[in-house]
Amino acid sequence: MTHFPPEELAALLEGAPNALLVTALPSDELLFLNAAAARLLGIDASQIPELLGKPLPNYHLYANERKDLVESLAEGVAVQDAEVCLKPFVGEPRWVLLSARPVPYGGRPIAITLLTDFHEQKLLRTELERTQEELRAANTELAAALDEVQRLARTDKLTGAGNRLCLEEELLREMERADRYGTPLSLILLDIDHFKQVNDRCGHAAGDMVLSKLAQVARDLIRIPDSLVRWGGEEFAVLTPQTDLQGAVALAEKLRAAIATIDFPSVGPVSASFGVAERQPTEKTEGWFHRVDRALYRAKGRGRNQVVAWKPGDSQPLATVRLEWSDEWNSGNALVDEEHRELLEMANSLFDDTLANAAPEQVLISLDRMLAHVVNHFADEEEVLRRVGYPELPEHKRLHKNLVKTALQLKERYLAGTLEVSALFAFLLERVVMGHLLAADTKFFPYTRGEMVAH
Repeated sequence: MTHFPPEELAALLEGAPNALLVTALPSDELLFLNAAAARLLGIDASQIPELLGKPLPNYHLYANERKDLVESLAEGVAVQDAEVCLKPFVGEPRWVLLSARPVPYGGRPIAITLLTDFHEQKLLRTELERTQEELRAANTELAAALDEVQRLARTDKLTGAGNRLCLEEELLREMERADRYGTPLSLILLDIDHFKQVNDRCGHAAGDMVLSKLAQVARDLIRIPDSLVRWGGEEFAVLTPQTDLQGAVALAEKLRAAIATIDFPSVGPVSASFGVAERQPTEKTEGWFHRVDRALYRAKGRGRNQVVAWKPGDSQPLATVRLEWSDEWNSGNALVDEEHRELLEMANSLFDDTLANAAPEQVLISLDRMLAHVVNHFADEEEVLRRVGYPELPEHKRLHKNLVKTALQLKERYLAGTLEVSALFAFLLERVVMGHLLAADTKFFPYTRGEMVAH
C-alpha cells in the first residue's frame, strides 16, 4: 500500500488538535496515528513506530464494537459521532465520539477515524439523565402519594366508605350530569336501628365492627357508578345515578334484607331503616335531602327495619318542626334513655305524617305504634325506678296511668270523627313527650344517675 500520509499532509495531520488515526480495510492494520490520538489512547510516542503496519489493538472497552465497526467500514458504511468507551493502553476508560469514513487510497480502501473526547460531557449527561430519572420516579411517587392523600381525604377511615366531602363532590358532578342529560338521580339514607344499644351492650369495638361489616356488605351490593358514604355516626348514604325512585327503593330493600340476615359476631343480628327520594329536575340539594331525611324518619317512626320512599305527590310540611335529643335529658339509665329517644322519633314521624296529609290509615298505624311504645316505656321506667328506690314512684305511676287513659280517650274521639288529629298530636307532644319528659321524669334523674340514694 502507498505510504500514508503523503509527505505534504504529514505535518498537518500530525499537528492536528483532534485525535486522528488511519487503518487499512478490512485488515484493520494501523497506517497512521497522530499525537493527539496517541495521548487519548494512552500510547507513548516512542511506541507508535512499533504499532504501524500491524492490526490495531482493540481499544474499545466493549470488544464487539470494534469488530462491528470494521465490518461496517469495509462494506462502505460511514459512522458519525458514535459514542464509544475507550479502553486506553494506560489510564481509565474514557468516552469519545467516533466518526469514521471509508475512502480509497493507493488502490485499497482505508478508514479515516476521528476521535473527539467528550468524557466529561458524557458523565454530566449521564448524571443529568440519572437525576431526571430519579425526579421522574419521585414525581410518580409524589403523584401516587397525592392521589392517596386525596383518597383518604374523601374516605371514612373506619368503614372505607366515602365521607361527606366525597358525597359533596359526587353530588355536584351527578346533579350537573342529571340536569344536562335529563337522567334520574336518587338518594338512599340508612340508619342502623338501636345502634346505641350495640355500643352500650357490646362496647364500641363491637359497634365499629358492625359499621365496617355493614359498609362492606353495602359495597358488594351497589353498582360501580353508585357511591356509598358514611353520613355520620350510624348513618350511611347511597347516591344512585341514572336510577329512578322505583330502582332506588329496590336497591334499598336489597340492602335492608342483606343487613337483616347478618349475624354479627358478639352482637347478633341488627336491622336498618331506609329513606329514599328521587331528585326532581333542577332541584336543589337542600330540598332533596330534606325529603329523603323525612322518609327515613317515617321509616323509623313506623317501626324501623323498613324502606320508606318519598313518592311523587307527597306533600312537604309547611313548617319544619323536629324534636332533637338533648344531652340534658340523659337519665343515666340506658334503657330509659333509649326509649325516650325512640319516643322522640315516633313523635317526629307522627307529626310528619300529620302535616304531610298522610292517609288516615297510615296516621292511625303511627299513632297506635306510638301509644304502644308509651305503655311499654312507662312499665319499663317504673321497674327501673323501683330498683333505684325512687321515693316518688307511686305518684309517678299515677301520672303514667292518667296520661295513658287520656290518650286512649282522645284516640276514641279521633276514630269517631269528633276530634282532629292535630289535637291528639298536641296532647301527645305537649303532655306525654315534652311535658312528662321535661317535668316529671327529670325529677328522678338524680336517682338513676346515682347522685342520690334512697333511704
